Amino acid sequence: NMIDVVAGLPLILSIFRLAAGPDSAANQAIFHMTMMTPCFRLLKVLRTFEKFHLLREAFWIALEALPVLLYTLSIILIFFSVLLYFAECGMGDVSTLPEAMWLTIVTMTTVGYGDVVPRTTLGHITISVLTILSALYMAVPIGIVGGAFSRVWEDRDRLLMITRTRHKLVANGWGPRDILELFYRYDIDRSGELNFGEFSLMINDMQLGLSEDRVVNLFKTFDSDGSGQVDDEEFVRALYPKAYNMIYQDGRGRHSMTDST
Repeated sequence: NMIDVVAGLPLILSIFRLAAGPDSAANQAIFHMTMMTPCFRLLKVLRTFEKFHLLREAFWIALEALPVLLYTLSIILIFFSVLLYFAECGMGDVSTLPEAMWLTIVTMTTVGYGDVVPRTTLGHITISVLTILSALYMAVPIGIVGGAFSRVWEDRDRLLMITRTRHKLVANGWGPRDILELFYRYDIDRSGELNFGEFSLMINDMQLGLSEDRVVNLFKTFDSDGSGQVDDEEFVRALYPKAYNMIYQDGRGRHSMTDST
């Protein structure tokens, strides 16, 4: 993929460095470009961490709430920056509005570099109020991200099994449009549903490497109504939720596929 290509570029760039000469500007530019190589090579290791998908899933869940939180954060930043600028009256370290914004940012993030500090009494009061308000407010986005990751982690077995199943299907050439054909291939009794035996046979043929307990848990995940059978709608909805409506709007659901078989 793209990360592999970028990680292999230093070899080609090294050849250009030798051709450009040690003191040329091109040599220095190529040297600076290759400084990011260790970072890209470390990114290649992510493919060995299957649970990295959980972090990505939690991020997308928390992302829905972030725009409102960032908007509120911007309002607090602008309000206290202007208030601090007028409190300091352009004196001392806070002589411009950008410096006031810098002090507000490092205070809100609890960094507190100490390079810029208020000098007036009103400035100290403003920063004190901002510190307390920021501590209370910053707990909200941190709590949202932490809560999202906690929910995803509790559901990790289901998410990982579905992700692994989906990747295996793609590797075998099965996409959202072909998933119904795969489903009915293992519907031995032509009932339009898969019992546990048929479902287990399909999982074993796909060589997912799941233990029997995990196959049972995966079956329960697909069997959303608890009927002991997995129909084609439950199967498609669990694996490809985004493509579910598109597939069944085209009339390729249970009845049409059953009739064709």
